[in-house]
Amino acid sequence: MTNKLTRIFALLMVSLALLTAPVIGGNYDTPFTVTAQAAKKKAPAISAKKKTVYYKSTATLKMKNYKGKVKWSTSNKKIAKVNSKGVVTGVAPGKCTVTATVGKKKYKCTVTVKDRNVTAATSFKVNGGGYFVKGESTATVTVKPKKYNAYKATVYIENAAGDTVYKKTLSKLTKNKKYTFTWNGKNTKGKYVSTGSYRVKVKIGTKVSYSSYLTFYGVNDFADGNGSSKNPFIVQNITHLKKLVKYPTAYFKQANDIDFNYTSIPSLFSADQPFSGTYDGNWKTIKNISGTASLFNTVGTKGTIKNVKMRNCSVVGDKTAILAKSNYGKIQNCNIEGIVSASSNGSANIGLAIYDNYGTVYNSSFGGTVTGSAVYNSAALACSAGGIVCVNEANGKIVSCTSYTDVTAKQKNFYPRAGGIAAVYNGLINGCESSGDVSGTCNGSKWNNESQGTIAGENSGQVISCSYTGLSAINLVGYNTGTIA
Repeated sequence: MTNKLTRIFALLMVSLALLTAPVIGGNYDTPFTVTAQAAKKKAPAISAKKKTVYYKSTATLKMKNYKGKVKWSTSNKKIAKVNSKGVVTGVAPGKCTVTATVGKKKYKCTVTVKDRNVTAATSFKVNGGGYFVKGESTATVTVKPKKYNAYKATVYIENAAGDTVYKKTLSKLTKNKKYTFTWNGKNTKGKYVSTGSYRVKVKIGTKVSYSSYLTFYGVNDFADGNGSSKNPFIVQNITHLKKLVKYPTAYFKQANDIDFNYTSIPSLFSADQPFSGTYDGNWKTIKNISGTASLFNTVGTKGTIKNVKMRNCSVVGDKTAILAKSNYGKIQNCNIEGIVSASSNGSANIGLAIYDNYGTVYNSSFGGTVTGSAVYNSAALACSAGGIVCVNEANGKIVSCTSYTDVTAKQKNFYPRAGGIAAVYNGLINGCESSGDVSGTCNGSKWNNESQGTIAGENSGQVISCSYTGLSAINLVGYNTGTIA
């Protein structure tokens, strides 16, 4: 029975296969159709599920596969905001969620707002000029971020060892805009820092920028002031005078008479470090100096000495004077009286107030005695003595000055040079008056006046509107190749 049923089932299957097999050949009238399955439509999606945006910068989110209306929103407007077009703007560092709503469906993007790594231009300067002195000055810190905006800048003031003494945070900075604050020299605990060098360090992101160093003076070397034009250092005594050399560009004002008691101090400045500030003697007296060098060695092109009165000051030595060895700046409204002398087997070149003048001496008066005595070895070692300056260089000017200095120059085997204003003059003497005795001797005898003059011993410059009111019977100018008018 079973075998019979099996055979019947096999026959039925063969018949079914024959009925469903395709027609290979022959003619037929029944057509057939092949139908392709339609492409599957893509679902809407947000353009990014995570996005980084920098502070005050933007990024745009979009809905893909969708052209209808989209509603945009943010979970925290203090971190990032978004407009109706999906433009996201960084407001502050942090994370929030921006959502695109399409109908009843929401699509989300996690937005991270970051601060960029920004380099900053940084400066550290004293307010109002002068020096940064405890209780007298404050300093301005300036920070200017370059190229990019910055949400936060951490500002450190550190000492030369790199230790932070003060810290401040600046927020919401716009690129290329300056941000400033004032530092009074106190640390984070409100106490003044010690004397030393300090600089500003600015950190934005991971970028670090520095200012140059600024010196803070925790102790004032003077009675008052900070060395600015409106707040000059106040000089009251010799100790204060000695400290001038530490502040070559400062403004000073003398408050008291200063008596050296026939002592001296080394020249305050030098050719390598000239005085480039302003010293106002305030018509107080500096008196009783006895030394071998001028008070101000070198006055630089930016230096000014004014209203200085010196009495009973004496200096002994070659190529020197009472006030300055070399002047490249301005000496004005001064009155200098004293004694200058040099006696040597070599040279004896001296002036009462200035040895070598490249600058301007204006509206000042000078008196005393200048005596030079030298043995001739060469022309370069000759004796030259001047009632105001010894040598006035080509750029030097002496204007509206008075000399009542007695000048004597003695020389062996060579002519000495002596002048009531200048021994040797190459620049300009204008509107000056001399009244002292001027003389020169060679080998003990009076010279033939070839290089002695009541204004200038030798002149290759200009002597204009000058006069002599003393008793010496010599010309205004000795040896002259210049102009006298």
